[in-house]
Amino acid sequence: MQSRLDDLKKGLSSNRLKVGDRIVTRIEKLVVGGAGLTRTPYGVVFVDLVLPQEEVEVEVTEVKKDYSRGKVVTIREPSPRRIEAPCPYFGECGGCDWQHITYEDQAEIKQRLLRELFVKNFSYSNLWPIVASPRPYHYRNRVQMSWGPLGTCYRKKRSHELLPVKRCLIANEAVNTHLESLAQQPNPPQAVRVQVAKAGVENGTGVFSFSQVNEGVNDRLLQAVLSWASDLELTDFLDLYCGAGNFSFPLAERFSLVSGLGVELDPHLARRAQSQVYERKWRHRLAFHCGAVDDFLCRIPTSEGSLILLDPPRSGCGERISHQLGQIRARSIIYVSCAPMTLLRDLKIILSGDRWKIRRVQGFDMFPQTAHLEVAVQLIDRTWSRANLGS
Repeated sequence: MQSRLDDLKKGLSSNRLKVGDRIVTRIEKLVVGGAGLTRTPYGVVFVDLVLPQEEVEVEVTEVKKDYSRGKVVTIREPSPRRIEAPCPYFGECGGCDWQHITYEDQAEIKQRLLRELFVKNFSYSNLWPIVASPRPYHYRNRVQMSWGPLGTCYRKKRSHELLPVKRCLIANEAVNTHLESLAQQPNPPQAVRVQVAKAGVENGTGVFSFSQVNEGVNDRLLQAVLSWASDLELTDFLDLYCGAGNFSFPLAERFSLVSGLGVELDPHLARRAQSQVYERKWRHRLAFHCGAVDDFLCRIPTSEGSLILLDPPRSGCGERISHQLGQIRARSIIYVSCAPMTLLRDLKIILSGDRWKIRRVQGFDMFPQTAHLEVAVQLIDRTWSRANLGS
């Protein structure tokens, strides 16, 4: 191994890598984001589509101050755990990261990475087992694609270049059927958004309402939230970034004596949720407010019996809202995130005082075949927890 590195090193003009350079190296581990990490004489290099302990020849594609990125040219010593990816687009398509890894190994890797993050940042290691997806493939109920000269396209990995895709193995059959019908249109739209929900099919170029892409895992996430709230003796709940009420309606249904309020910036989603309230005749115990979360938190009264639930976009809550949450009167906060790194950033601020402590952390594999992970964290008021839970 070292002799190969020495031979290749002779062809490099300095101890820094340049785009186009090639090295032979061994992958140490997979990291958050899905790439493999290798430490070379020229610094850390991140490599896609690899497994730990594989020896690979890598071509450098990007050089930053503290690290480089590269793509595999040849796998010289493949891992015995490597499998053949079932999708013909895998490796080029930017949608999937880990089809070369068994689903069982994917779940184990995600659990390890999540535990490492919480140990490093909060000295917290008591994570609940990751919730696997009922379907490792054909789970997505929506996709977003572009239209190219050859039809519906995804973007290539780490590129804006279009890749024609006729069928997507992580999309469900209804989505794929609809994509095939789009291909028959003489003048298809430039941007294609397809969503297949229980109510039917939506597609077009307008506003695309948010919903969880994996209904099977979303159902398990909802059950977890309801279970986590069951022993809190709640008086009310506040659902921030509530969308069309993914969490609000199950909470209101389970806890019929508890009042709830959802906050959503998108007026289309807020109106849709409020119309459901009218249809169910729940106006006396559930309402939805259209507006920005940070402005709303300054004005809404909460109580010692409140549950604060939030499911923000990938950008997270941000500093202002996190500071507000750190001081807010409530019994528990449940933070649901699709971006662990912004989750950690926000939690550091929320936990910086002495009001809150971590009660539960659990990963939900909403996105099989990718490195993405949905994470739910429950925080509990320290004083109430000591008095009522003995912890």
